[in-house]
Amino acid sequence: MLAPVTGLTQTAQDATGTSFTWDAVPGADSYAVQVDGVTLTSVTAPAVKVLIAAGSHVLGVIPVALATPPTTLAFTVPPPPPNPPTGLTAVASSSTRVNLGWNPVPGALAYDIWRNGALAFTTTATTLSDGTVDPSTTYNYQVDVQTAAGTSVPSTPPVQVTTPATPPQVPPPPTGLTATLTGTQAAPTVTLTWNASPGATSYDIYRNGVLIASPSAS
Repeated sequence: MLAPVTGLTQTAQDATGTSFTWDAVPGADSYAVQVDGVTLTSVTAPAVKVLIAAGSHVLGVIPVALATPPTTLAFTVPPPPPNPPTGLTAVASSSTRVNLGWNPVPGALAYDIWRNGALAFTTTATTLSDGTVDPSTTYNYQVDVQTAAGTSVPSTPPVQVTTPATPPQVPPPPTGLTATLTGTQAAPTVTLTWNASPGATSYDIYRNGVLIASPSAS
């Protein structure tokens, strides 16, 4: 505890207030100045001028010292993370492929592509072809950016695309076609044979460019 103030003296009175001085108190960092029990101000030097109404008053001065030095911590506020890329597009180029593109972000180190809420790819380019999709399926895509300041949140709203159904497979043309002439000169017969085509359900027979028959493959 600090010693009380000594030598408190009224030194001057003028239109701007009443001046006081006192002896400095060892260890005091400041002095709380009261008039009639009400704290008016705080000063660091052992002197003060206060402006108070006419009449009798009581001046009080209380020496103040910091009981405990402040605890300090040096800290750094990092820059805010970047904004996510803009302009994300998703186009199904086939039943098993979706092509993605977005606008570049200055300072980008990499981009993360999210598919249906899960991280699917990371690339340094601003385009990506996703060849791991299934036919007749809806996908939602988002993209974020990695920079020296951190990684952005994924772009919103998600871009939705639905892949088309797988087109039917056209069987290859038959091979080994042969034509055998039988019968008589008056009633000739031409017998055709060929190798079966996988997946075929029927065959079309053309003669001189004109369809003449469509026998079943069974």
